[in-house]
Amino acid sequence: MPEDNAISKLRDAIKSRKKSANIIPTEERTITITFRVNSSEKQRLEERCEGIVQSDYIRARLFEYPLPRRKVVMSDINREVRYELKRLSVNINQQTKAIDKAVASGIQPLLKDVKTYIRELKSIAKLMKQIRSELDESALGVTKHSDIDE
Repeated sequence: MPEDNAISKLRDAIKSRKKSANIIPTEERTITITFRVNSSEKQRLEERCEGIVQSDYIRARLFEYPLPRRKVVMSDINREVRYELKRLSVNINQQTKAIDKAVASGIQPLLKDVKTYIRELKSIAKLMKQIRSELDESALGVTKHSDIDE
């Protein structure tokens, strides 16, 4: 009976848990274990597993593995905004580097306007990075008050 074998393996793993607190699996997981819960237990499990695969969460708790990172759940519009901000930030960074390189090689003189433009590009890039960070935090439900003009 493969089910009895799986249960006995689970029982042995639980007993050996005290001996070796961090069991690192070295073989592929091929055994499926199912169990029943009531509706309140299911709700509690879903709340605790939000952003984590349930089997990974249960395995981490049972065998004292590190808890996996939660996946960021972000609305489609926020995901699109974040993507566009990242894309624009990369372009701004490329422009800043190109200007710095042109100034360093003597192609572009470092005029007052150029300095101002570089400063503005860096300020915009910093602001865009902060907005992306705040989008990430809002997706995780983290509230952090920060000053844009740091």
